[in-house]
Amino acid sequence: MSHNITLTVQSGDGSNGTVYYSVDGGSWQSSRIPGVGITYNTSLNIYTVADSGKCVAFFEIDYVNQTLTGLNVPNTSVTPTSNIVITFISTPVITYSGGAHGSISGSNPQSPSYWGGNCTAVTAVPNTGYHFVKWVSNLFGDVGTNPTRTDTNITASDTITAVFAINSYTVTSSTGANGSITPLGAQSVNYGSNQTFDIAANRHYKIDTVLVDGSPVSVPAGNTTFSYTFTSVSAAHTISVTFAVAQIDIGIRIYDGSTNKAIACEPSGTLSSPLRIMKAGTIYGVLLVATNDTYASKIRIQTASGIKSLLLY
Repeated sequence: MSHNITLTVQSGDGSNGTVYYSVDGGSWQSSRIPGVGITYNTSLNIYTVADSGKCVAFFEIDYVNQTLTGLNVPNTSVTPTSNIVITFISTPVITYSGGAHGSISGSNPQSPSYWGGNCTAVTAVPNTGYHFVKWVSNLFGDVGTNPTRTDTNITASDTITAVFAINSYTVTSSTGANGSITPLGAQSVNYGSNQTFDIAANRHYKIDTVLVDGSPVSVPAGNTTFSYTFTSVSAAHTISVTFAVAQIDIGIRIYDGSTNKAIACEPSGTLSSPLRIMKAGTIYGVLLVATNDTYASKIRIQTASGIKSLLLY
């Protein structure tokens, strides 16, 4: 019994290829055009050779699409009753991009082994100081937040970009009474950036302790101001500061021509002032400042480092 069928070779996007067929075990013939009439009695074999960069997208026998296992139809025995339609198309390519702040681990770019096939797994790897956020497809927009992905059922070329963001870390400052630290509280600092904190004691106080991540930082004795900078931040940090009394009023008064003024003294203990005074058995240091200081009194004292003024409380 003979069968009269039509072989149609067509393109899905301007692509093409060649279909080879053998009727009843005869020599191979070829076609690259639609509408070729074929008559066979007992057997019909076909196979395809797609042009470079092309593949078979659809292989239909009597309007029923056949399962593809490769980019071409292998030598296959078929028994159509009415038609064979083979459609060629450009082989889809999936390109993965790591963008400016990361890279891609895995095969890249990729083409499936057959139309509608799958890619192999790839992983988005962030550069140091960055983290993975999401994947963005040129065709479909946001397509996932797992850094490892396997794309399946590939039927179109696409570029899928890994989006990365810089890490940020919290640097937290705190302070006790009688002074300030600026900025105060939790600060968000990007990886590799610097963050400076400025410390200032209130009048009559000095910086007592500065702890960075729980460890003391050296501050010159008696300092009322100090700055600390975290450089090239790559982790969370803390900085805390306390203040201590630096100036006290022990009752020393001077007359400035209109009113009596109190003179500032150091608490007993380790004294820095060269001018000392005893009261009720306790030695205090009478504090001296430059003669142009805002709180300089009109009383001058000659010291080894020059003329100083008593400090008003």
